[in-house]
Amino acid sequence: MDLSERKKRILKAVVSENIRTAEPVSSLELQKEYLQNVSSATIRNELAALEEMGFLIQPHTSSGRIPTVEGYKKYISELMTEQKLSRLESEKIRETINNRISNITEMVENTAKVIADASNYASIVSMGITDQAAVESFRLIKIDKTRALVLVVTDIGTMKEVVLAPDIDESELLSAEKYMSSRLVGMTLGDIQAVKNSMPKELERYRILFESIIEVITEKSSEDKSKMVVAGKEKLLDYPEYQDIKTFKNTLEVLNDKDKLSSIISSGDELEISVKINPEEKAGSGFSVVTAKYKINGKVAGTASVVGPVRMDYAKAISILKNVTGRIEENMNKE
Repeated sequence: MDLSERKKRILKAVVSENIRTAEPVSSLELQKEYLQNVSSATIRNELAALEEMGFLIQPHTSSGRIPTVEGYKKYISELMTEQKLSRLESEKIRETINNRISNITEMVENTAKVIADASNYASIVSMGITDQAAVESFRLIKIDKTRALVLVVTDIGTMKEVVLAPDIDESELLSAEKYMSSRLVGMTLGDIQAVKNSMPKELERYRILFESIIEVITEKSSEDKSKMVVAGKEKLLDYPEYQDIKTFKNTLEVLNDKDKLSSIISSGDELEISVKINPEEKAGSGFSVVTAKYKINGKVAGTASVVGPVRMDYAKAISILKNVTGRIEENMNKE
């Protein structure tokens, strides 16, 4: 829906003021702070028109207006001004990510914390090797009589796991490694399960080992995809919306449900930055999620998200996430 320039200015002002104060915005406040050259009567008429269009609502007859979900969507897609982080904020993010690149688990936890601290909202960081990762090399390394180390190097990371193996000597293990390497290298992890039943008869003696390895790879891939850290849930209590115990409880239930979070975060995968406003689509859910993807070798390897009230500072959240994912990509691709 196209808006006149004046309606755009007024809608942007209402959203900005509501984000800042958490209060309904009146025509007098808009005139004083944003539209000194426009009469109060004109502003009231425009507010009424924006309400009629579905971008604003008036919680009480005598109060000002607040943005609706549609109002926020219009603001984000057309009216929001890009916001840059301060040098101090950027440096904090850079130091955190650079210092933790050698330990993936710790890096995920610290990245989630730095996002929560920088935004003052809850944060979610996920990292893992996806089904789209392609196998670059495969190794079987004998540990003892009954165990072998499976080492799979993909184009976006390395998986390793110890598996139970039949009692076979080094030369047989090398033969099994050579065969499996010829089959697996170049395949994506998502396609590996399909080779499980394609072993030729002359290598039938390796079937148990082969099936064990396929199981390890697919289970390890699934386990890596599920890595997710949530930080800063307590920060939501800084916002008046969450003084309502029902709203806070409903939001907390979502933050504690990783399956539900994964579903919310993964929707809109075609977007580099996605914004879900009130994704639960029910009264009292009271939150929005801003998500940015990051890539290694051009493939999505994880996401970073900010969770806050519907009136969150979207420009600041997006700026933080762009900075974070940019740093992760730079460091991970270098590694």
